[in-house]
Amino acid sequence: MIPILLGLALVDFGVQGQNVISQHAIYGLGDENASRVTTAYVTSNFVGGALGSAAGSLAWSTGGWPAVCAVGAAIAALALALWLTER
Repeated sequence: MIPILLGLALVDFGVQGQNVISQHAIYGLGDENASRVTTAYVTSNFVGGALGSAAGSLAWSTGGWPAVCAVGAAIAALALALWLTER
């Protein structure tokens, strides 16, 4: 039980850190752009989370835990590929 709680805390710190870094970059763009870019950022986070939850639920109902892990790995691999090809 302790390793799971530590893992959850580590993931939470990572997500919060990513949000702080991203919003720092957004607000560095200037006041005229900050609200528009923040809206796009928050909306994309929400939509991505909803799609990930839907994919995880579908994977669980069709293939159980191995399918959920495969979906998570595929999403992580896609995110890494997109990050590596970023200009």
